[in-house]
Amino acid sequence: MPSERIQRRIDRYLETADEAAAAFRWGAVRENAHAALDLDPENADALTYLAAAERALARTEQAQTGPEPTAEPASPEPAPTARPARVQPTSFVNGRYTVIRFLGEGGKKIVYLCKDTLLNREVAFALIKLEGLDDV
Repeated sequence: MPSERIQRRIDRYLETADEAAAAFRWGAVRENAHAALDLDPENADALTYLAAAERALARTEQAQTGPEPTAEPASPEPAPTARPARVQPTSFVNGRYTVIRFLGEGGKKIVYLCKDTLLNREVAFALIKLEGLDDV
């Protein structure tokens, strides 16, 4: 049984993990669950959060890489009009925001998941697209 002080710390980690889970920030959930488990390796709540984060992150990774190949090749489909490949940046604002992965793209913005190295947290970094803007 952890001391009262250690239990308060564990509770803070779990509260942060809970808030991150509600916002679907699974990397932060995993980090806080690990921190709680470092103090209490048998903490049931931390183990549950960690398992949930691992499943969600694995699902996200699978979605990015695509489904497993099937035994039979799929029927050929006409190739969509290809856009030029975009080079993914590695960081923004002189290295403050380190790119973790591409999140998505809309009509006006490109969004990346980044690590704010100054505040040590994950953030969404949106870039405004320049193509199609008037030169006037």
